[in-house]
Amino acid sequence: MSWAASKINYPADEILATVLASKNPKIAGVVQRAEHHELQIVFTPVLSNDHFLIGDSAQYGKVSSEYFYPASTVKLPVALLAAERISGDSLIGLDTKYTIGDATQVHTVANDIELIFAISDNEAFNRLYDWLGRDWINQRLFELGYRETQIIHRLAVADASRPERPALRFYSPETDQPILFHGSDAKKPESLKLVGRLKGIAHIDNGQQLEQGFNFSNKNSFALGDQHLMLQRLYLGIPDFALSEPAADFIKTAMANVPRDIGIEDPEYYDSYVKFFVFGDQHEPIDSPVKIHNKVGYAYGTLTDNAYIVDQENGVAFFLSATLLVNENGVFNDDNYEYDEVGIPFLAELGRQLLQQMIATKRATERLN
Repeated sequence: MSWAASKINYPADEILATVLASKNPKIAGVVQRAEHHELQIVFTPVLSNDHFLIGDSAQYGKVSSEYFYPASTVKLPVALLAAERISGDSLIGLDTKYTIGDATQVHTVANDIELIFAISDNEAFNRLYDWLGRDWINQRLFELGYRETQIIHRLAVADASRPERPALRFYSPETDQPILFHGSDAKKPESLKLVGRLKGIAHIDNGQQLEQGFNFSNKNSFALGDQHLMLQRLYLGIPDFALSEPAADFIKTAMANVPRDIGIEDPEYYDSYVKFFVFGDQHEPIDSPVKIHNKVGYAYGTLTDNAYIVDQENGVAFFLSATLLVNENGVFNDDNYEYDEVGIPFLAELGRQLLQQMIATKRATERLN
């Protein structure tokens, strides 16, 4: 970060309460039906970047006790674990070329991580999942203390939970000879005991509507408290994942990227494609001193964003994680969700108003001093 500021005690509870009391319809429409939307929020101001001090956190909703489908947010821990594995390996690096299975297309872990954060690429995630392995991923997350996180399937593919993994061949840059990684996952994962796994009044299965809720017991879990903590530990430099300094810096840069930063000019991938807070409801190019380091997820009517937000011009920063359900008809897997009408406008306005409150608090404190 390039900005500097003296320590300011931001009242997190007061700031969040002020924003959630807003009469702006983008916020009020969700807050007035918060239980219906299964709304969860965690907000932590950064008090000063001199020693990177953070203040107390404010929470809203049943944080880390009520299950929500995390969707692509699980790509954050897998990207961190991939960077950790690279950091501890003398034979391969972020830019080491590899192939997977019988395919001949060449990839690198660095490019996979960039794709995960810039456009939330499912195939890049699935390759890293297959390399690391389900059992090792979950054992390592448990060792690190993430007890409400469980990653047990790939994303957007058939038979996503299969234990077999294709072989990955990394190619030594010195000899160009393959280094083989392969295997299967033997352990049968046990579902975490989180409430709210059965959702809705009906769901679609093989094109037929079944008049019963959708059961998420065999789906990934990544509780909001764990998401918020993981991001804080990364940016506060608290020992967690055993990342080398270059690997940690690479991850942080990748998290702030927009698609065009990695050479993707497809209009489908506009700047705010995976930046829900502050910019999510605007499709124009982002030209702003506000930088968002984040990972979003959306599927089954649930939208989630986990972000570190920095306003370099005004010298304020904060961590913000939020999730909400936008499934008005209560039917899951019918692709009839209010992402653009309700969910993304709420998250964008939440980010904007929290930013405005942080700036206002800082200016008021500076005037008093």
